[in-house]
Amino acid sequence: MNYISLSKLMSYILRHHPEEFGIELDKNGFVPMRKLARKINDTGRFDRRITPDDFAHVIENGDKRRFEIQGDKIRAMYGHSTKQVVQQTPAEPPELLYHGTPWKNVTPILREGLKPMKRQYVHCSPTPEWAKRVGSRRDPNPAILIVEAKRAYEAGVPFYTCNDQIWLSGAIPPEFLRLN
Repeated sequence: MNYISLSKLMSYILRHHPEEFGIELDKNGFVPMRKLARKINDTGRFDRRITPDDFAHVIENGDKRRFEIQGDKIRAMYGHSTKQVVQQTPAEPPELLYHGTPWKNVTPILREGLKPMKRQYVHCSPTPEWAKRVGSRRDPNPAILIVEAKRAYEAGVPFYTCNDQIWLSGAIPPEFLRLN
């Protein structure tokens, strides 16, 4: 079983295009696991039938903690670009968070702030090391921005807890950002 391929397909469906597979996410982004398994099996992409146990395997063995199971439902925890806004859990952030980005983006970000762009939320990391890891997907040596999250939160920027590796937020104005 190729669990990397399964994880990528799960991300595509649950984060970006559920409608292409006849799936509707609930307001929190969840879908019944049996329905997701059925729709994935209908694609014929895998050499055996996918079950909810395969989703659990992806979660337990993945390092990015993209998915969450609650009861008999599953969801992508972050990274959504769907038209339907997925509700997140509001939370007070720590004093500082971090954001990794290609160097070419630094000047516009410091001038205009961090924006969700094609996603529903801005993604932040709890450590500079994790921000570097995230940012290195687009730049082998990304710039690391310090987000004064607590000050931004106190000024009205919403933050959401996602997992121990990812914090989500609304747009973050430039006065709460600086280069690490």
